[in-house]
Amino acid sequence: MAEPNGEWLGKGFSSLKESKLWYKENVVFPRNGEYKITVEQAMRKVGSVEGIQELDGITDIGIKIEKANKE
Repeated sequence: MAEPNGEWLGKGFSSLKESKLWYKENVVFPRNGEYKITVEQAMRKVGSVEGIQELDGITDIGIKIEKANKE
């Protein structure tokens, strides 16, 4: 992810960056067990309706699920 001027967003060095994006909050998993999470990119070029199939330079992503603090 980058600013319109090309400056990279996120923390890190060189072109390796970490960006934290909150997707959903207060999601409850009703039972203990294994869950499957699917991530799909949906980028497109400016002015184009057609999606980009692969993102150059993206080699890895990570997901962290945190237990909410009960207040």
